[in-house]
Amino acid sequence: MEAVSVHLEPPVCIIDADPAVRDSIAAVVDLYGIAVMSYSTGTSFFNDVERLLTIRCVLCAAQLPDTSGFDIFRRLDALGIDVPFALMLSRPSAGVLRTAQVLGIAAVLEKPLLEPARVLDFISEPTH
Repeated sequence: MEAVSVHLEPPVCIIDADPAVRDSIAAVVDLYGIAVMSYSTGTSFFNDVERLLTIRCVLCAAQLPDTSGFDIFRRLDALGIDVPFALMLSRPSAGVLRTAQVLGIAAVLEKPLLEPARVLDFISEPTH
């Protein structure tokens, strides 16, 4: 576990190898009083996931040092964890968008995330 904010509600989980991306998203989300947990790898996220009773949503990089965002989504699904999931990547190709849609990924967010409102809209959306 790399960063934790103290809140009672379910956290937004951010998974990205780039500490600047994690920190910038976490700072924006935390400003709105929303709990945040951030991770640099899929392994560190899954080491924590069983301890989390609920997760508000996941914002995950498409590529991580140890896995892919698609693999994390599939593993959550296999564990029966139904959580809104956003895939973050620099250049979403038609193939990536199609795969995300087929898998049921709620959103694809293009990096850099220059519009904090898009992230907050995703996090705040009651149904995904």
